[in-house]
Amino acid sequence: MYPDNPWLRSDDFVELLWPNVLVVHHDVGSAEDFTVIMFQFVNAYECARQMVSSVLGPMVQLESDFFYVEDNDKEWQVGHIGCSDLKRKYWPLVFVISRSENTKYARQLLKSAMLLVEHSNGFVSQNLIDGGGALQKAIDEENESNRELKVVAEGKLNSIESGSVNNDVHHIDEWVKDANRPDVIARRCLAHVVRMPGSRGGGKRGSKGSLARYLLNNGVSNKVMSKIVSSAIMMNYIAPGDNETFAEAISLLTEQYSEHINEHVRKEYFTGNPNHLGGRCAGLAGQPGSNQGGERQGRTIKNKLKSNTRNINKSERHNPYHFLVAAAQSSIIHSNVRKFCTQPDRDTAYYNAIRNMSKAKNINPDLAYSVCYRNNNNELTLRLADILGTNQNDVERIIINIPSACRLYTSLQRFLNNKHNELLGGPIGAGSIDDNIDWSKEHQRRQALVDLSIDDAQLLYSQLTNNCAKNLPPAKPGETFISYLRRRGHRNDAEDIWRALGEDDWVADEDELNNMNESNSRVVIPRALGDWTRVVLDLRSNTVACDCEDYNFGRDCFHCCLFEVLQFAKYPQENASFAADNWQSIREKLMTLVKAHGEILTV
Repeated sequence: MYPDNPWLRSDDFVELLWPNVLVVHHDVGSAEDFTVIMFQFVNAYECARQMVSSVLGPMVQLESDFFYVEDNDKEWQVGHIGCSDLKRKYWPLVFVISRSENTKYARQLLKSAMLLVEHSNGFVSQNLIDGGGALQKAIDEENESNRELKVVAEGKLNSIESGSVNNDVHHIDEWVKDANRPDVIARRCLAHVVRMPGSRGGGKRGSKGSLARYLLNNGVSNKVMSKIVSSAIMMNYIAPGDNETFAEAISLLTEQYSEHINEHVRKEYFTGNPNHLGGRCAGLAGQPGSNQGGERQGRTIKNKLKSNTRNINKSERHNPYHFLVAAAQSSIIHSNVRKFCTQPDRDTAYYNAIRNMSKAKNINPDLAYSVCYRNNNNELTLRLADILGTNQNDVERIIINIPSACRLYTSLQRFLNNKHNELLGGPIGAGSIDDNIDWSKEHQRRQALVDLSIDDAQLLYSQLTNNCAKNLPPAKPGETFISYLRRRGHRNDAEDIWRALGEDDWVADEDELNNMNESNSRVVIPRALGDWTRVVLDLRSNTVACDCEDYNFGRDCFHCCLFEVLQFAKYPQENASFAADNWQSIREKLMTLVKAHGEILTV
């Protein structure tokens, strides 16, 4: 192809391209008649192996995308598929250069990546995609083909088990793999769904556009569109795997904006299935919910391509070989597969916080009022002091429910108000405690908690345990989409953005007014969502999982670090700046604080 170009025959070209790129399939005859060039980086197998061996494996999520290249008059475009590690770094596995984004080559892309993953003893469970129809159809066709293989494989295995087949058993491993291969789930990229109106495309699924633009094109006002799209963004703060909460939130959202959300939006985005909208609920904790990592990879290659071809004529720029060279150059940043992050990289700030907490006089308020269960028995409520350090043979898991600051101080405010009114002889819920407590100020909230008598602390804890038991996915009477997420979402406190989600007026019935009373008396912490954080200690594997925002995003959080130290005596890595600290002593001090407060909370 283009034999008159001396650079393509140079030693630099050969030494750069072929050591880094492996062409696995092509039909190149000349620049004018090729239809496909499929290639991968030489370390693609090792990348797949790392992904399978990571804490996110062996069921792997892939990410795929197609893009055009500037200055080639859209004669061809590029598709790529890969995976992201726990640091959100995208590692490409396979590329395809084709004349168009179509189902045939999208499926070849998917199939090639699946073979790499399965060769590493893993399976592909999900493929993160944008609104492109070709990628969706490719997944559907691959699933249909694999279901047919599964039927055949199960028949072969049953025949062997029954003894009717005595030979040809050298295919057993292949049949077992075919019989166990799961369907690939198409997971939508939330970033594509919530693109603002200026983004390219028309908004319908099957295009590259945004939900916002689609709503505007269908007569929805800019104000209402902003609320609907903002609500879609807020769905990102529902914990991974909490499908019941997700479906309930979608139901409240579509009910609130029923006159503006048409049938297409209901069927394609707001179905109640997290994969159709995207976001964290659709995947595992630590998995990306958008393929922006892959898009950044595409931009990197395009920038290198533009730099390489800036001094050649436009006709020569159409040569796809130049893209292979640019891809080979970009592969350098992915050459060291040992940097593939397979385990959570603990943030040193969490250990600093744990060390500082051991020097305090009291344990953190939210931890002090935690509600704990053994296994899944929420009928037996325990204090944190009852479970830490225990390792009974009959206990597989410990569940620690930590109240959010909103939940803790809202319950405290209501408790003090009710106590104040009882002393005055007024009805429960009427009036308020003295105005000297400013609930928006953290130090005043904490002081009000510290000032509780032992009897009052026990009564408050009893009310919190009751609230925790009732914090279930079904919406409460009168709950709106926003108030529901304030109870069931998971987002850390910071800047308040609820102003973008101002609620419309409504006619309230009695149940709704009761719920509004709780909402209006709620102690609001800016940005915070959720009443409870659920931490699970697995006593069989000595691991900690959580559903707070930090863990949902990066599979690493303060709670994991804290309970690894307290329950499993897992201390910081040797390379941490504070690894020289006496962590055994720090742990003992923390346990003393926990047990001291536990003596107070005997319900």
